[in-house]
Amino acid sequence: MRNTHAAILIENNANIKYVQYKLNHNNIQTTLSTYTRATKKCLKNMLRYLKIYL
Repeated sequence: MRNTHAAILIENNANIKYVQYKLNHNNIQTTLSTYTRATKKCLKNMLRYLKIYL
């Protein structure tokens, strides 16, 4: 449940500091290394943003 909650927040562009706070991590590196990964939704969003800005 915790992993799903973090993934949903990150996929929906939640501020990583907010995610860190919600997960009660002392170090942001813990949040970044544990919960950030390239999901299909993240990759689609990245491609969409690249098309807009390029």
